[in-house]
Amino acid sequence: MRSIHQGQPILGNELLDAFRRSLGERGLSPVTARGYTEHLFALCHLLGIEFMPRIKDLADQQLYKLHRDRHYGALDELFRGAVDWDLINEQWDQMVRVAAALKNRNTPPEVVVQRLASAGSADRLAKALTAFGRIIKTIYILRYIQEEELRRAVQFESRRASAHSGQVALFCQPGRVS
Repeated sequence: MRSIHQGQPILGNELLDAFRRSLGERGLSPVTARGYTEHLFALCHLLGIEFMPRIKDLADQQLYKLHRDRHYGALDELFRGAVDWDLINEQWDQMVRVAAALKNRNTPPEVVVQRLASAGSADRLAKALTAFGRIIKTIYILRYIQEEELRRAVQFESRRASAHSGQVALFCQPGRVS
């Protein structure tokens, strides 16, 4: 696995940098910025990049059911809500257009991030990206808990990049960013 700071994938770097700048301008960290992480998970997934951050406070993470009436046994108590599939379906074409605009470089990542950051509670696209990101984030967190090899790889890359730059580390593999 290569560090995202080594330039792979470039669009993933730009998107992450835009999110970091937006958070910094608002005096927020990724931990305190509700919704930002979900947007990042959603956009990365739509771009074919698997966002794989190090999860520090697993107990504080919110997980979401894919279907409100499904029961997952002992896991049910981990879930805080269900994903709004109707909203995702309604906004799907628009979500894909945003990802295509990013991928084709028709829209800079900063513009998309700024729009999401300033979106009001009535913005259906931002809400749909949040809902979709919750799916991707929940799946990732469950994998992170289940797969020791994944945790070790993410933690290793996090420590390695942190030692080189003093920043929180993110890394990628073809199709993966963490």
